[in-house]
Amino acid sequence: MKIRRWIWIRGYKDRRRAEADLTAVGIDPRSGEWDFALDIHGWRGSFEPLDDRVSALRDRAGRSHVKALVTESAEYTDGEIRAAELLEFQTRVESAGETGPDDGNEYDYSEACSLCLSGAKLVPPFRIAERDLPKRRSIAETHAGELLVTGEPSGELQRLSGSDQWLVPVEDPKTGRRLPWLAVSPRATMPRLHPSTRGLKHETESTRECDNTCPRCRRDCHGPKLTEALVLAYSREDVARALAEQSIPADSLPDVASTWELMGPGTRPGISAKRQIAQPYVLLSQRASRALIDHVAKWVRLAPVALIP
Repeated sequence: MKIRRWIWIRGYKDRRRAEADLTAVGIDPRSGEWDFALDIHGWRGSFEPLDDRVSALRDRAGRSHVKALVTESAEYTDGEIRAAELLEFQTRVESAGETGPDDGNEYDYSEACSLCLSGAKLVPPFRIAERDLPKRRSIAETHAGELLVTGEPSGELQRLSGSDQWLVPVEDPKTGRRLPWLAVSPRATMPRLHPSTRGLKHETESTRECDNTCPRCRRDCHGPKLTEALVLAYSREDVARALAEQSIPADSLPDVASTWELMGPGTRPGISAKRQIAQPYVLLSQRASRALIDHVAKWVRLAPVALIP
């Protein structure tokens, strides 16, 4: 794994001023990417994690009244991805579709948080407006973060799913028409992430998506940090215990699982206009990722999940 640090400066009305700031801290303006929109110039480049030029450029841009966004990303080799037992699945597609309880979907709330509804289980089928699904892509992600597949990927995953029932049919909520898509609804839930996990917002922190975690269950609003690369980690002992509690054989990892932590906001009584169910990250076994990746490689990113003895 290699960590890369990125900085994006945007707000210069004169590109020459931006080039001067870059040059002043020892950065070649040609080493990154330029953008120009609405008469504003921007520049984006990547660096090693400890490169002092990043903070120097951020400070200099600030003196020019230009905002600088510093982020991190984790980069993996093909060998690291193939060797991983468990992979975090991220899409690179634009999300679409409102799919909460007030949009036609039904849920079992017997094990859900009584305040934010985190932990509610979908009662099939999964409902989403047909107009919100892509026409020329075999994978989709809703605004809440649910994952849907169609075509060859859905066939490959169906063969893996068997009787585990982590793929559910999809229909339009208004017409009741069954759509040629399947929703991924993991049956297995992983334990809490190991403390060595990096890049995930803590309960007391805020992001653009969430101001605070549910005070009752502490499950929602665990979004990724922009300033630190996201790397998930689990204790093998915790994983075996969690799977046993769910009556799931622990001799091997499930093909599809969800994180206990939920990444978006749940329902906020008195604040949310609509009821909404916070969604987890989807985790895939090596064989599930192989079944999927050949068909959707350009739309997804796989990241190894660390399993600690």
